[in-house]
Amino acid sequence: MDTPPPMLSQRDRYIAAIDNIIDSVLKGQVASKELLYQRLTQELEPGTGEIFEQCLVEKVNALESIVKTGDESRQARATRQLRAIKLLQQSWEQWRKNNQDQTSCAAAVQQILATEAENRLAILLQILDPNQTNIFKHQQIRQLAIALQQEAEALPSTAAFELRQYAT
Repeated sequence: MDTPPPMLSQRDRYIAAIDNIIDSVLKGQVASKELLYQRLTQELEPGTGEIFEQCLVEKVNALESIVKTGDESRQARATRQLRAIKLLQQSWEQWRKNNQDQTSCAAAVQQILATEAENRLAILLQILDPNQTNIFKHQQIRQLAIALQQEAEALPSTAAFELRQYAT
């Protein structure tokens, strides 16, 4: 009987994804920025951009270290990988701009859920306060309401009822 593979952490999945994308670019399997962006869109999950960005920075630092200290063949390979990662960074910036609303919504939902039930309304009002630096626009408020309703599906009835109330 086969044992299922161990669950990878988000960080490990992103490191593997970065390596796979770099290899695909070097092999010519990803020939345009649009394809790279699509691939990145498939790999990334909303609300996890900081983890991905940290993994990307770690990879760049590791490759730059090899370029500075490695032998010629390792330097040449690392230089090619750095060129590929520059394309990935450009796609990442585009993805981040395009998904900022979704990420803000996911972070707000996590903040609400991490709070004790009796304090959730206060946190929701704080999130929606127009005096905050990140102001939720009408579309983001709609996204937040939908996300809260979806989260309510997985909660016990009392907590779910409260979340549904907040979402309306």
